[in-house]
Amino acid sequence: MTTTFLQSELWYQIGSLAKKAKRKHIAVAYLGSGASKLIPLGKGDTLVLDMSFQAVKAGQTNPYEVGKYLKAGVQVFNCANLHAKVYIFDRSAIISSSNLSNHSQETLVEAGIATNDPAVLKTAREFVKTIQVEIITPEYLKQCKQVYNPPRFEYGHLHKQKTKKIHPTYSKLWIIGLSDADFSEQENLISEQESRKALREVKDSHKHEIGVFRLIGAPHFSSFARKGDLVVQLYKSKAYPPARIIRIAKYRLPHRKQKRLLIFVEDEKKPKLFSWSKFKKNLSGFGLTRLAQKSVREIKSAAASHAILGMWN
Repeated sequence: MTTTFLQSELWYQIGSLAKKAKRKHIAVAYLGSGASKLIPLGKGDTLVLDMSFQAVKAGQTNPYEVGKYLKAGVQVFNCANLHAKVYIFDRSAIISSSNLSNHSQETLVEAGIATNDPAVLKTAREFVKTIQVEIITPEYLKQCKQVYNPPRFEYGHLHKQKTKKIHPTYSKLWIIGLSDADFSEQENLISEQESRKALREVKDSHKHEIGVFRLIGAPHFSSFARKGDLVVQLYKSKAYPPARIIRIAKYRLPHRKQKRLLIFVEDEKKPKLFSWSKFKKNLSGFGLTRLAQKSVREIKSAAASHAILGMWN
């Protein structure tokens, strides 16, 4: 009797067990493109899913994939408020976060438990049986096909490797090098006005305070940075922990052509700092070798973002 936690190898284990199993009983909230290839089902197998018009219209359940299962002799049932993901393969079960789709396999960070505990298997099988009530008929399937809206994120290829490392994704992350700057009278006025507004959005004033810095030019940041993004500030050869952008004020000074920005962030009052050399070394494995202390850089790699944010955990 074994129980195992699965993460990067989750879909490999699901596929492996499905391939060997004589009988499969599955309850998943949503079923997307590629489902019939991920887990082939046939006569004697059962599938319960949310195939409500709402789920189909939202593109969460693909009726064309359901049609393939029906054609193969699978008994398919609708449970409109189903959110569980239970996969039963003979004498093994996987209870996880994963819906049955390529999107889950290729893009999302999923996790689950695999077990052959008889007591768990019995309870899981009873659960699936209790929601096998509303059977999907060919006529209902036809109606679902008429209202189906395919989602834009679906993919058409499968990965065959045993494990696939999928990095979690977070808010957009920027690295910005800063130096001392003298504010003009106009900039001090803007800073004072905007800081009062930003202060109302600080969630924990005991741990955080309003920080403000200025950028001149920075066209990429000006175009794509948004409230809620995270910023790692490089100042005096030190890397400061990621701070959330609260406000961005864009302006121009008289007789100056370049656009200027005042960025207001939620700084930690007692930040943990890293030296520039250590920070740069940690990023060298992610193709960020040309990072300079005065860079304004958007970090687009999910792996790099994960590594940077993890430095302060």
